Formats: sequence, structure tokens, C-alpha cells
Amino acid sequence: RRLQRLSRRATSVPQGAGLSPAPRRFCSDPSKTPGVAVTKAGAGETHVLPHQEVTQIKLDSKQTGGRISVFESLLPPGTGAPWHSHQEAGDTEVFYVLQGQLMFGWDGGSVIASSGDTVACLPSSPRCFTNVGEVDARVLVINTPGGAESYVRAMASHGSDPLDPKEASRTAAAHGISLMRPPRGAYNGWPTE
Repeated sequence: RRLQRLSRRATSVPQGAGLSPAPRRFCSDPSKTPGVAVTKAGAGETHVLPHQEVTQIKLDSKQTGGRISVFESLLPPGTGAPWHSHQEAGDTEVFYVLQGQLMFGWDGGSVIASSGDTVACLPSSPRCFTNVGEVDARVLVINTPGGAESYVRAMASHGSDPLDPKEASRTAAAHGISLMRPPRGAYNGWPTE
């Protein structure tokens, strides 16, 4: 009954608003609705990556027709991603910080992004990021077009210990990501272990 009351409220449109009320139809299984992909809270494919990063794939490219990939990552203090670009992969990467502080570096600048901040990086722009806080950072990562989940899975196959830089570079290159040296004078926050 409560759902029916909410439905009536949601479909009540003032006269002359120029909008049509949405149909009063509820689907208990969104996966049966073409064009809809849903991953419930706490669900998703979870992977532990090198440096103890935990990444949960919320939406992969199969669910979105190749248009987008969405992950939620938990990064311990001092961890992140070394200097890299997605030029070969061709995806734009958007970061929405849910918790903690991440230092993002790019050629010519850097910024500390905190809860609620968003950073977007185009495919050709070299970037790095590091958790500079004292607690784990949580970040929602959106890649468009999708497909970046294959890189997450490949990195997870190496286990949770720090990865040899040559092996990290080979794995990244196999997924269209180029690891690189920091641009001269640029922020280099990647841990040197």
C-alpha cells in the first residue's frame, strides 16, 4: 500500500505542466527490462589488486552495451595509480571521491580532491593519483566507453602484494594503458617501494 501511495504521488503532475505522468508499473527484476542495468548496494564483482586496493565492479561494459564501466575502489593510505594515460584504450576516466583525500597529478598541476569532489581525465591526458590521507579513500570511477573492467580483472590476477613495475607496465599495455615517467616538475605521488 505504501508503494501504491508513493506511486500516486510520483505520477501526480499539475495541470498544464506539459508532462505526461509515468506509467504506474513496477518491475521487481530490472534485469528483464531492456536498457536498464542495476547493481544493488554491496553487490558487484570484488577484486583485491596490488597494494591492497579493493575494487568492486558496479557496472561492466556487458551490462551497458559497451558504453560505460563503473567501479568503487577502496585505496589504503599511500596507494593509488602511477603516471599513466588511456590514449590507446581511448576512455575518459571520471573520479568521484566518496571518502578521504586523493591527490591527482597531471602535466602542469595537481589538486587534492576530498569527499564530494569530481575529477575528469580525457584519454590523452597523463595523470596519477594517490591517497594522501590517513584513512582509506573510497572513490567511484566511471570510464566511458566501457571496458576498463578487463584491466581491473587482469591486475587482480597478480594478487595483492606490490607488483614489479615491468609486469605492471606489461599488464597495463595489454589493456591500452601506458605507464610513464612523471612529466618534468610534475607531482609524483606514487609510492616508491
